Amino acid sequence: STETGASLFVMKEIFPELPGDTDRAAFEGSLFKPWYRTYQSHLEDSRILGNIVQRRLSAAIPGWEFTLREAPIGILASAGMPAILIELGNANNPASLQALANPALQDRLIASIVASVTEFGTTADGGS
Repeated sequence: STETGASLFVMKEIFPELPGDTDRAAFEGSLFKPWYRTYQSHLEDSRILGNIVQRRLSAAIPGWEFTLREAPIGILASAGMPAILIELGNANNPASLQALANPALQDRLIASIVASVTEFGTTADGGS
């Protein structure tokens, strides 16, 4: 949200094709892909993880919005596993910084993220 600056990001499909991608279909099912396409094998699991984290953080921190977004983020593009990026605050917002400095809030955030990863790991599709 604008007040907290909290957002969760899943890799966005990269379209249109990037330079060097002569035939995207040639990479489908291939062991070797360009680094910026590594995420594709785990995109659905990344979305599942993002939804779990969003649900748990929203329940743990009432009043904060944890918006799940898709964006072309380099660190996510090269992840060879389910991956999300978690942005918990806005360093330009004094209220956000003050809230994040609270040890009790930090404990709730950490516990929620750990519980999310544990839940994801026990789902039928998680970690595949």
